[in-house]
Amino acid sequence: MNLCQEKITESEFKAKIDSMFIMLYISIMIDNLKRVSNFLSDSLMNRYEKFLSELNKNNERQMYDLLNVESTKIENTEIVDNKFVVKVKLLTKYMDYVEDKMTKKILRGNNKEQIKKTILLTLEKDCDENNTDWIFTDVETV
Repeated sequence: MNLCQEKITESEFKAKIDSMFIMLYISIMIDNLKRVSNFLSDSLMNRYEKFLSELNKNNERQMYDLLNVESTKIENTEIVDNKFVVKVKLLTKYMDYVEDKMTKKILRGNNKEQIKKTILLTLEKDCDENNTDWIFTDVETV
């Protein structure tokens, strides 16, 4: 797989994307987006900052327990405006709930069993630069 000068196997690329996705959701749980700011677009960073701000205002924490990526499929690759754009579909499985930060009481969601969710990721990388940094430009649950 040659992704704008980056020589990487498809399985290595998928493993990298899985790790980035898990890091994002862990960062949301621990309310620390600095850990993932290097691979989030500005618009995604703003979206997640607003999401966390709203949770914090209500003294809530988003939880994703037993977070797991079951499968990763590259849906589409293209070059747009000298950027390599990749669309990836993840089949994930996790417990998704919101708890009160003080009491740990479950406010909404399910902390009893894992649910499956399909996540569509859009990533891009500048083809002009000689780096291997991928940026999430969109994360959508379908």
